[in-house]
Amino acid sequence: MATVNPYSILADCYDDVMEHVDYEEWAWYIQEVCDEHDHQPGDVLELGCGTGSFASFFLPLDGVRSFRAVDASADMIRVAKKKEEAAEAIFAVQSFEELGATVAEHEKYDTVLLLYDGLNYLMKKNEIEGLLERVAWVLRPGGIFIFDQSTPANSINNAAYFEDSGQSGDVRYVRKSEYDAECAIHTNSFEMTKDGVTYEEVHRQQCYTGLQIQEVISSSSLKIESGYSGFSLEAADTESERIHWVVRK
Repeated sequence: MATVNPYSILADCYDDVMEHVDYEEWAWYIQEVCDEHDHQPGDVLELGCGTGSFASFFLPLDGVRSFRAVDASADMIRVAKKKEEAAEAIFAVQSFEELGATVAEHEKYDTVLLLYDGLNYLMKKNEIEGLLERVAWVLRPGGIFIFDQSTPANSINNAAYFEDSGQSGDVRYVRKSEYDAECAIHTNSFEMTKDGVTYEEVHRQQCYTGLQIQEVISSSSLKIESGYSGFSLEAADTESERIHWVVRK
C-alpha cells in the first residue's frame, strides 16, 4: 500500500465522504455571524477552502463583493475549479505560510475565513500565532477573521461518526479514526483503492481546548469579539464541540 500526502487521492472522493456536511447551512450561519457583528463580508478570502463547497453557497449571499479561495492542496483546488456554482470565485493553491507580509491595499480583505477544522491541522501553538499575524497583514483595518476549531469534546462525543466506508466514482474508501486523549491528537486514516492500487492518507489534527485558543488569540494583534458554541450565537464553554471565533483587526 502506497502512502501519499493528505488530500492527494481523497480530493477525488472528498465531496462524497463529506456529504453529511451542510455547507449551505454553514454559509447562512457565517452570514448571520457577520450580521451579528455589523459587518459586511466585502472582499473575502477563504483559507483551506477544500473543494470549494462553502464558496458555492457563500458567494451569492448579501454583502459579498469578491471571493478568493485558497488551499495548500493542488488536487483539492483542481476539483474546486470544476464546480460551476463557484465559478465566480478565484481559486488558487496557497498554504497558510504563503500569506504575504507585504501586500498592496487592493490585495487586502474585509473578511478572512478558515472553516471545518482547518485550524486543527496546525499542530503547534506557534503555528497558530504565525497564522494570526499573517491574517492581520492581509486584513483591512476593521476587518474580521472568522475561524472554527474542533475541540476534544467533539472527538470524544462523536467517535462513532468518524469511521465509514463507501464508493465514490472509481474510488473505494475506508475511513478509520483514533483519538489519543493524552496528547489530544485525532487521527483519520483513509485507505483508498483506485485503478487497482490501494493508497493510504493519514490526517492528524491537534484538538485544542477553547481556553488554549483564546490564550493564543489574546497574545496576538487581533481582538477577540466572540467565541460561539457550535452553530449558535451562544457563548462557547468547556462542553462545546466546535467553536467559531470572531476576531477583528
